[in-house]
Amino acid sequence: MELQYEQKVVVKTGFRSGYPGEGPRGLAMALLLLKRHCDCIDEFDVSSSFLERLDSSCLLQSDFLTLERLSPVRPARYHDYIYDRLDLDDEDHLDGLLEQAQDLFGARVTRGFRSDRLLNSLFPSEIPFSILDERIVDLAFKFKTDPDAAILSGYKRLEGIIRERVGGTDKTGSKLIGDAFLKGPGTLHWEGLHDTEQRGRVQIFVGAFMSFRNRRAHNEVELTDKEELREFLLVNELFLQERAAKMLASSEVNT
Repeated sequence: MELQYEQKVVVKTGFRSGYPGEGPRGLAMALLLLKRHCDCIDEFDVSSSFLERLDSSCLLQSDFLTLERLSPVRPARYHDYIYDRLDLDDEDHLDGLLEQAQDLFGARVTRGFRSDRLLNSLFPSEIPFSILDERIVDLAFKFKTDPDAAILSGYKRLEGIIRERVGGTDKTGSKLIGDAFLKGPGTLHWEGLHDTEQRGRVQIFVGAFMSFRNRRAHNEVELTDKEELREFLLVNELFLQERAAKMLASSEVNT
């Protein structure tokens, strides 16, 4: 596999095909990931001596030159190692993912959709700390054990910050947002944005509170790990947008 800056990655032999087990399943997963994330996959027939040097970590520069001169196998055969194995080894898991997808979309899903759902399930749901607003980092650490409490605390904390910035009010939720943004001097706005963009950002706040915060505040919600993470990142985006907002001065109001 060739990465950026001509870096090359070579995986030793060890995958097997032709019988059930973790070997062919791992090969199928690896090929499926490469198929989705790589620009191009070419398949070559190489000699047994090439593979021996590979397994001994003794590949030569001449081996790579030989690969460059070879013609790719056409038609490609690596697809056979993917779908046959996935259909056998991951049938139960795929069925569960298909049921979720059909409940969500109400329609029959394709093999491509099946593959994407399966691949997505391989990646852990982790918080990207590099993009977090530091005011909710403590909630991020609590998220793993109690995502509902972390997310709800995030909404409440954000409300408190906005309420304090606009001088204190007893309003909450979308009503607070409606009074805190773009209502004249002493309210919040984003510098350098067109009026329609300003209103659009306010609607992000209003929509988040009406669609997600209110549901969580008044009901017990059962969500997947990925759904919980997406909402936590939505809360993070609201914090970032609040921080970017400035107080509207009297001189900035159009007359």
